[in-house]
Amino acid sequence: IIAFLAYLVGLSRQISRIVEEGARYRYGQTALNRALAQALDAADASNRAKTRFLAAAGHDLRQPMHSMNVLVAALSFKALDESAREIVSVLDTVNQTITRQLDGLLDISKLDAGTLVPAMETCHLDELLQAYFEQVRLIADEKGVLCTLSVECPLAVRTDEALLKRVLSNLTDNALKFTPRGGRISLALKRRGDAALVVVSDSGIGIPTDQHDRVFEEFYQVGNPQRDRAVGLGLGLSIVKRLCGLLGATMEMHSVVGEGSRFSIGLPVTSVPEASPRHPVLKRNPMPSKAVLVIDDELIVRQSMRLLLEELGYTVHSASGSIAAKNIAAREAIDLILSDMRLADGDNGIEAIAQVRKLRPDARAVLVTGDTAPERLREAQNTGLTLLHKPVTLGRLLEVLDA
Repeated sequence: IIAFLAYLVGLSRQISRIVEEGARYRYGQTALNRALAQALDAADASNRAKTRFLAAAGHDLRQPMHSMNVLVAALSFKALDESAREIVSVLDTVNQTITRQLDGLLDISKLDAGTLVPAMETCHLDELLQAYFEQVRLIADEKGVLCTLSVECPLAVRTDEALLKRVLSNLTDNALKFTPRGGRISLALKRRGDAALVVVSDSGIGIPTDQHDRVFEEFYQVGNPQRDRAVGLGLGLSIVKRLCGLLGATMEMHSVVGEGSRFSIGLPVTSVPEASPRHPVLKRNPMPSKAVLVIDDELIVRQSMRLLLEELGYTVHSASGSIAAKNIAAREAIDLILSDMRLADGDNGIEAIAQVRKLRPDARAVLVTGDTAPERLREAQNTGLTLLHKPVTLGRLLEVLDA
């Protein structure tokens, strides 16, 4: 009995230690979970703050950039001497560089907002690559980089052609940025089983192995410690990865420092290819009798749009908000409304367009916005109106005017 009691005492002490250790572990896990939850909340708050900052900065930068693009476009229609035309050309190049960077912020905002919905249709990759190659080859020739195209066989896939072109554009832009003069980049189309592979490769600087995952993070760049704006913001590969997920495409990367990089985009081959879609060619057909109403709360934007549209032969009216726009519509014929999304004093372009259409129901309407905030992008998309993003290029504006 004494021996058994001694055994029970020893056993109870051992169980007591186990219970104490379990309690300490449990309370420790609770404290750790609480700290982790707080860290996640802080990270989430930081991410929301980043989104709000990018949206505000994107909007504020797009307003003057939109005016600059429009004024440069208006100048391009003037009779200029050789020196002045060269200045306009350089200014246009600078504008386009900044516009591409702002477009990257807009793409991220669209993806965050969930407003980027792919329009899936049959796409003939061989034709798409051939047309895209002709554009890239010209740029590569200017930079002294050899650009080649290899198509193994004609292939058709179901995808969003515009978004796939954006993927290709980001990959080839990176290839051209990081490939020195005398190097090469190549585009290739291959079939591997039931998949079509679009491959973009280069002989550039390559990516260190320990940074292969990080290059897909937003705002991360390899080989740009000085944050040279000429090589972008570090959004290209982040957008590529997210667009591939949206399109249901696979993506693989192989890169070696000093040898270059290769990106392979995989898409399921369409079993029954449809006829290749033929896109109508838009022709310039300005009609001076048409009247355009420009609605924007910023005077410089109204002035720059008026100068360009008058140069194109249109009659232009401008208003700063809904009330002024309604008053103009009451006395003037309006064929097209170009309205900013966010106006002063709580007013907005959606309301302004509605007010004008009460008086001019046949007027076409286009919503123009510099906003990149996800909630505002969703609101604009839900109107069903044609949506243009500032800064609007001359080519995109002409497409809308022609349509």
